[in-house]
Amino acid sequence: MFRNLDTLAEIAHNGSIDAVRDLEKFDESVQEFGTVGRLPQDEDEVECHLTLTQMAVKTAVGRHAGKIEVIITRDGDYLVQRGKDLTNVKLVIGAGGPIAFSKNPQRVLQGALFQKEVPTLLKPKQPKFMLDARYILFAIGLLAQSEPIKAFNIY
Repeated sequence: MFRNLDTLAEIAHNGSIDAVRDLEKFDESVQEFGTVGRLPQDEDEVECHLTLTQMAVKTAVGRHAGKIEVIITRDGDYLVQRGKDLTNVKLVIGAGGPIAFSKNPQRVLQGALFQKEVPTLLKPKQPKFMLDARYILFAIGLLAQSEPIKAFNIY
C-alpha cells in the first residue's frame, strides 16, 4: 500500500471514498506515512490508513471484476460483458499486511463490494468475508511453486 500512497491519496481526493471528512488531517497523515513509513499512531492516522486501505481494495477488485459495456451498432445498442462476473462470488479473503493487521478489516473489505452507483462493474454482491489473520497466504503461494502438496496441507 505504501508504494502506491500518492496514487491512493489522489483517488481519495477525487471523491472515490466519502470517508475523508477532514481533508487537511488526511493529507497530514498521508505525509507522515510517506516520509516516515510507519504505521498509524493516532486516531486521525488510523482513519486515514483505513480509508487508504479500503481504496486499495476497491481499486484492486475493480480492476479484476468484469464490466458491462454498451456497444453501439447500426442495428442498435447492445450490452456486452467484458471480463469475469464476480457478482455471485461467495467468499472474499482479506490478505496482506494492511488488511490482516487493520484496526477494522470489515470496513476495509467493504471496498470489494458491488456498488449500486456503478452497476456496470460486476463486483461481489453478498460475499462472506474472511481474514488471513495469520498472514500466511503469501507464504503458501510461494511454497506451492516448489512444494504444492505441503502448501495445500498448511492450515
